Amino acid sequence: MSGKGSVAVGGEGNEVEGDWSVGMGRGSKVSHSGAFVWSDSSEETGLESDGENRFMVRAKGGVAFYTGEGRI
Repeated sequence: MSGKGSVAVGGEGNEVEGDWSVGMGRGSKVSHSGAFVWSDSSEETGLESDGENRFMVRAKGGVAFYTGEGRI
């Protein structure tokens, strides 16, 4: 992790070089500023950011969002 104000949260093999960025999961690679990358454990190769200020998620099992009213 070398980006200013960046963080790698949990998992393993995460690399965060972009400033103010977040990498999570297994093998996330964040080289762009302002990016958030969540890489699940479904593949040996991680997920890599492809632009600044991007929100990227690989979740082969699906994605669910919840509000105060339940799942949306």
